[in-house]
Amino acid sequence: MQKVVDGRRTRFHIRKVTVVADRGMMSRETIKLLSGHDQAPFDYVPGCRRRRQKEVNEEVLAGAGRRQMVAANLEVKEVRVGERRYVVCRNPLEARKDAAGREAILEKLRQKLEKQGLKTLVGHRGYARFLKVARGSVSINEEAVKRDARLDGKFVLTTNTDLPAAQVALTYKSLWRVERTCREQKSTLEVRPIYHRTEDNTIFRFTCNKRLCKGGSRTAPTLFSDYEVCCRSM
Repeated sequence: MQKVVDGRRTRFHIRKVTVVADRGMMSRETIKLLSGHDQAPFDYVPGCRRRRQKEVNEEVLAGAGRRQMVAANLEVKEVRVGERRYVVCRNPLEARKDAAGREAILEKLRQKLEKQGLKTLVGHRGYARFLKVARGSVSINEEAVKRDARLDGKFVLTTNTDLPAAQVALTYKSLWRVERTCREQKSTLEVRPIYHRTEDNTIFRFTCNKRLCKGGSRTAPTLFSDYEVCCRSM
């Protein structure tokens, strides 16, 4: 991250940048690196760790406010903690999916506790977070279940921009384009059978497809399968 940010500031002399990143890159050092520069501070829209960040888990997710419907699969709510701005996003479809998945885990957990006891659950991370172990007994931790339910379908963003909450969420969700481009560029290049008679014509076709791949087009897979170079007469 340090190398990339310094390169934008010094080599390319870019001053107005908004960095969008997933929660794996979220840290105090990263925020300081992006926004702490005197001459070229960068804006940012990173994801937050819902469980590990105490402020997010205890204050942001519990913050009051009305959600704004952006799309069928996206609701947003802005929460401020001091000078820090957060956007809580919720996908109703994913929320139902998360709730159903948790209930399935709890049902299996109840059956195992009733029939097999604690020994079969030792070391099982999926079950452990919902268990409460006391001296001589084990039971389902209802408080842990409630805490987990608060996260259903939600992800949290933080930003120093003045963009509307809906735009912040949509900007973050557009990361899939970058991920798809990287995946396509690293994948095996597929082309149709080569029917050219000369080596130069074959090389020409592969060169054209390689340039399409480097372009990062979202239609690249279609182009690779349908693309034909009419150069048999060359």
